[in-house]
Amino acid sequence: DASLYYTRNEYDAVFNGNKTLNGGNILGIDSHYCNVYGYQITAGRGFAEKDFADNRKVALLDKIAASNLFQGEDPIGRTIEIKGEPFTVIGTLAQKAGFEPVINSLEDYERYAANNSSGMICIPDSIWPILYRFDEPQNLVVRAVTTDDMTAAGEKSADILNSYLMVSDETIK
Repeated sequence: DASLYYTRNEYDAVFNGNKTLNGGNILGIDSHYCNVYGYQITAGRGFAEKDFADNRKVALLDKIAASNLFQGEDPIGRTIEIKGEPFTVIGTLAQKAGFEPVINSLEDYERYAANNSSGMICIPDSIWPILYRFDEPQNLVVRAVTTDDMTAAGEKSADILNSYLMVSDETIK
């Protein structure tokens, strides 16, 4: 599988009342992200296609972000503020048991192994421009379960990247 996503590490950008998430990761994810990175929904629900299509301001929190922002209270259905915009928490997520990533770079280490004490918040990638208001590069991650799957994963990556091309050849009539 393959996924395109945005990421930011933010300070003083996420609030629940007077509680703040300092140094947390905010990710704008597509529908493939959780599968590629080995996350599962632990409470509530994940993103639905309508969340992406209707630009809904909804969020998923990992255990650390939920703990920091809600201090033991159930976050599902509650509202958090991200850069001044209200988002409804619809679910929590965690790495699947038995998920063993291969770490080949510092970026892989930071994504998988480094313990981010502030947590992670995921929002639909379709609403990323509401928070950051300009185009910025996305990250592409590919996951192949076996070496035999590498070709299919590469093709999936090409399909994703090519779907964003807006090419028209006006010389062809």
